[in-house]
Amino acid sequence: MIQRLLKGANFLLLSWASLSLLLIFCIACFRMNGYITHPQHGYLDNFEYINFLIAQDPQAYTYFWIYFILDFFWAATLLLLIDYILRKGRKKTIVQRKKDDFTDHTLYRYVAVFALWFDVLEAIMYLSNISKSVDLVVGIKIGLYIICFLFLLYALLKEYVIPKVKSILRFLVTSILSLFFILIVYALVMAMPQGGTLIVELFYSPPNMVLLFFSLTFLTVMISHFPVYNDIWLYGKPTCVELKMSRLFESIGLGIIYYNTINHGSTDAKSYNDQIVKNLRRSLGILLYIALFNIFLSTGARYFEFSYDAQSLTILLLLIVLVIYYQYGEVYNSWKSTLEHPFASTKDKQKVVNDIIRYVSKFPVYFIFSTLFVIGISLWMYRIEWSRLSFVLVCIALGLQTFLYIYFKIARTYFKYVFFSEKIYDEHQEMYNKEVLNHFQTLRNSPPTTITVYKWLGHLSNNVKYLVSMRFIGIVSFVIITGLNLFPKLATYFNPINIIILYIALYYSIAMIIFKHILYYHRTGIPEKKRFAWELFRYGIPVLLLLVVGLAIYFSSKENDLHQLSMVDDTGPMPYKEFVDPLLKNADGSKKQNVFFVGSYGGGLKANLWNLLLFHELERLSAGKFMENTLVLSGVSGGAVGIGNYASLGHNFSSLDKIDQQITIIGRSNVLSGELTYLLGKDWIREYIPFMDHKGTDRSY
Repeated sequence: MIQRLLKGANFLLLSWASLSLLLIFCIACFRMNGYITHPQHGYLDNFEYINFLIAQDPQAYTYFWIYFILDFFWAATLLLLIDYILRKGRKKTIVQRKKDDFTDHTLYRYVAVFALWFDVLEAIMYLSNISKSVDLVVGIKIGLYIICFLFLLYALLKEYVIPKVKSILRFLVTSILSLFFILIVYALVMAMPQGGTLIVELFYSPPNMVLLFFSLTFLTVMISHFPVYNDIWLYGKPTCVELKMSRLFESIGLGIIYYNTINHGSTDAKSYNDQIVKNLRRSLGILLYIALFNIFLSTGARYFEFSYDAQSLTILLLLIVLVIYYQYGEVYNSWKSTLEHPFASTKDKQKVVNDIIRYVSKFPVYFIFSTLFVIGISLWMYRIEWSRLSFVLVCIALGLQTFLYIYFKIARTYFKYVFFSEKIYDEHQEMYNKEVLNHFQTLRNSPPTTITVYKWLGHLSNNVKYLVSMRFIGIVSFVIITGLNLFPKLATYFNPINIIILYIALYYSIAMIIFKHILYYHRTGIPEKKRFAWELFRYGIPVLLLLVVGLAIYFSSKENDLHQLSMVDDTGPMPYKEFVDPLLKNADGSKKQNVFFVGSYGGGLKANLWNLLLFHELERLSAGKFMENTLVLSGVSGGAVGIGNYASLGHNFSSLDKIDQQITIIGRSNVLSGELTYLLGKDWIREYIPFMDHKGTDRSY
């Protein structure tokens, strides 16, 4: 595996990625202030003065030099990587000379040499503080690099994108729901101005941190597996893919639906088994982990004022992880090809068998290590909470979990061979390739493990057991969400991110279970048994879904008191003079006094809490007279919420100490989790029930 990573384009790509990470670190260390943030600052109008300021700062000047040295190797590696990609592609002539000796590759090399030369010239001008014609040099360099990238774009389109566009579109169409949920997780955290506080809060709640990692493990597996059934629906003909139902609950037609590929040598099977689609689909879990990486890196940069570009760092991490995943995928394909090839030598097969055993046997150890690492750092957070150290440890844990996902995807097929069990074999002979099993039994250098827990992993190679384990997690999600809707105060103990993930897992699971059963019954003839289930899923459920959507649209137009506010007792309208006159005079009426007009900006829950604290302090300092002398209170968004909350507190509590206690409770409460729990659960259902008397008992009640 290491040899593969150190060969050809992989070596160049990893070298370039490593140099990119070093450059990001160098830029972060260089940062002088909010204006001079980058060694290659680009302030060409004040070029000499900016460079003079840099030279006055010893630390910045050191990293100034280091940056341009690294930048040379970074640029050279990038240009060599593009050269390698062009060299691997077919050479099409752009300029015709005698014997087609001048190709696009040759032209690229001339452009690349000039681009690197102007890059070096620009670096010399920065380091020597030579401003004459620097704008011209920079412009030419940028133009040459643009031409180089056009060569790269041309090669990528010609060799990798256009020939595989059908596979890419097939992946996008069949995985659209998984991609949507990945986007939802990312957008709900990053699109909100206060979204970063949800990440920070995780560090003060270790159980929520553990739950986040465990729920992510399940969600990544789920979003990469369920698109298979969309693919079967659109591209998997019955001649190459068969759907089956497990024996559990089969009698009532509600067994677990799984699939098997058949007729492997047929044209339909070859067309369906598109390796590109499979690789892209399995990478969905990686995308979710990388989205979480970006969320954490952006939060760290914001709150710790780290001087790195979170987006660039995330893209680099994505490239590195995808290269590692691709190489492991190539190793997996070579294993499979050797074991199934009729003319492969026994020596080669023996080597592959023992390579697989060494690789797969380490999975349980790595799983235990990565799991204990997550639990360990979460327990440590009771002490260190939100800090640079805990932030780095969580990023390491994310990396370990990302690799665990890759490890699992590669190793899962061979669990049944490496952790062989006679019991599993007797129960599920159909999942074994007899020839491959024979190779593992006769060519392995060491006997199978006798550890019972390890043998259990063999079950995960079975699609039914695999789906059973996923169903168990889905049931746990359902139980938790139901409990939170019945007892909303419990929701305050859950981080909002975990609430979102639990709901995604639940709704995605329900949707796919229904879809799989509909697909299964549409592919089977009229059965002697399970006739009711056949009718229900073939015709009843689709009609019922249309009916539910239609009723929801209709009922949404009807009146509903779910969000109706409870009114307090009032004395009716008051003439304005009766309201204003006491505010304009003292009790004795001798002179005018100050009155207040309050306007409050928005800002979510922070603005709400700020208003509560400010109003309460003003009331305390004025001995309860501030509100009495306030003529108008006006606010927007969170500011309006704060005004309303303080008015409510003043109405219900006469003591300033009592109000202070309630403000503390409001400030420390986890409002968002309760909001999300009802918004995506109980309130969502009740929105479309117009004939019940809800009495305003929505999520704000």
